[in-house]
Amino acid sequence: MVVLKRAVFVAVVAMLAACKPDLGSRESQITGPRLLAMRATPAEAAQGDPVTYDALVVDPTGEIQPSIDYAYCKLRKPLDDPDTVDFGCLAASGDGIVEIGSGTSVGGTMPTDACRNFGPDVPSPQPGQPPGRPIDPDPTGGYYQPLRLLFGSEIDVGESRISCGVAGASLADSATFRAQYHLNENPSVLDVSSDLAGSLSDDPTAPTTLAPGAYVTLTASWPTCPTSDTCGDGVCGADESETSCPSDCTNPVGCAGAERYVLYDPLGHQIVIARETMSAAWFVTTGSLDSDGTGRDGTDLTTSTSDGLTLPTTAGPVHGWVVLQDDRGGVGWRRFEIAVGP
Repeated sequence: MVVLKRAVFVAVVAMLAACKPDLGSRESQITGPRLLAMRATPAEAAQGDPVTYDALVVDPTGEIQPSIDYAYCKLRKPLDDPDTVDFGCLAASGDGIVEIGSGTSVGGTMPTDACRNFGPDVPSPQPGQPPGRPIDPDPTGGYYQPLRLLFGSEIDVGESRISCGVAGASLADSATFRAQYHLNENPSVLDVSSDLAGSLSDDPTAPTTLAPGAYVTLTASWPTCPTSDTCGDGVCGADESETSCPSDCTNPVGCAGAERYVLYDPLGHQIVIARETMSAAWFVTTGSLDSDGTGRDGTDLTTSTSDGLTLPTTAGPVHGWVVLQDDRGGVGWRRFEIAVGP
């Protein structure tokens, strides 16, 4: 299964999959080969820009490196269809499936018609359907290009955020938005620590040893992003533009935590500044997690989130992962390795 880039992480596993879910197991439990997440780098790209895609694939023995077949899906679902993407995106091949390449990591180019198919531009007419209208943005103002991922016999769908600008704004607001909106940055998991042993190893050959049956609180942390912008701090923030702060914004660098960003409010007809929600999905091969997903909303300045893990009572390895996602489609992850023993 693959984490949809736009999914809400209360069930970071709000995803489409060709196979039926195993209702007898939790999403956080790794019982077989699983595609946990897909990442686009950069996290947001304009039409025609290069993008690299990679994925986190695991099984009960740890991380694995299978070849994944990536493709763009150009099928636009009817607007009255409640599904996230057109069901045809779950096909191995066919009309609307544009192959990117195969491997553990592949390079693609954001389609030049992405904003017309999945964004604010007026779409091309579809055979047998009434005239189309632009896609509504998500709550962060974002639009997403679907991707089809083929992994063995499993077909999944991921999403790559498209930089399409803003629709419905005045000329002045559109100009402000273009100047102050900066492409999203993927989040980074700086550390996974425990209350019993501090930072947990991410090296399967040198795991952190903990006692059988122990209850441990796991904490994943991410970088602290500025809550206000200072020219020269190295981050091109929501209050800055290339004109107001060329040192930070001529070659914009974002922040790998909860970023501030500009958003057009269509109800208030104004540009506002928002802050990203950060959500974490937790996975282990053995043991039992308290929650499949945790996180922080945009008003919470805490730069970490925690989950509880009850370790197995028998000796052996516990392979674990935390997948971090911001609500603008950015994704990052980190593994942690525990040896249950005396």
